[in-house]
Amino acid sequence: MENVLPQIFSHLTSYISAYKVLSEGEIRRAIGSEIEQLDENDKIEIEQQLGGEPGEAIFQSIVSSPLSIFSPSLVRRDYLGETFYAPHVHRSFIKEMEQAFGRLIRARDPMILPRMEAVISLFLKKAGYTSFTIVDRDEPMDSKELTATKDNASLRLLLLPTIAFAYQYPDWTQVIVVPTEKTPLLFIRFFKERHLEGTDVQVWVVDPEKGTVSPFFGDCTDREIVENFTHPDLKEKATRHFQTMKLPRAVS
Repeated sequence: MENVLPQIFSHLTSYISAYKVLSEGEIRRAIGSEIEQLDENDKIEIEQQLGGEPGEAIFQSIVSSPLSIFSPSLVRRDYLGETFYAPHVHRSFIKEMEQAFGRLIRARDPMILPRMEAVISLFLKKAGYTSFTIVDRDEPMDSKELTATKDNASLRLLLLPTIAFAYQYPDWTQVIVVPTEKTPLLFIRFFKERHLEGTDVQVWVVDPEKGTVSPFFGDCTDREIVENFTHPDLKEKATRHFQTMKLPRAVS
């Protein structure tokens, strides 16, 4: 039994080393997986050793108060309005932060893209579009490409699970569709970093729960689309409001 906890910490250290930056959910799931693999006697003994729920004790050991010298130790870092945990070293982990954020978005709502597709397809049908072609993409992140036609015109839309990574598509020329976010922070960041300024790209915001579509960036010249936007003045309001706001500093 005395070797069980060090073994758990060893396995968790290897897991953490593979990703560098992790969400709380990922850490807790990894801990739960380690505990589930114990036999019943070891589970009982580790519960007695740690005084109750071992999962919580091990999590706190990693992010707050180490239980032993074998425990991995992580520090909290805030990124794009979300909390993650990373090693105590003086580096930014930007790439790993983005990867962890992407995993968090997918884990939070695995069906976000199909739900967005359903809303945007109905929206475009109301605007007179009749033919749809949908292609699933996975580079540089999971997305859907939708082509819709009306009369002799076609419209290409890229559906992304978050606006945070819209900048990764600098060559996209028509419409990027993103969902609403938990906080306005990601939309503020989008305005501040100006990645799509000077392009003809439009960004629309879909609320999958309410089934609404509103413009956020760029100019739409299709009158029927504009008439079907839920909040056609969102772009102007967002521009006035977000351009004056400051991004909070990240916790390092």
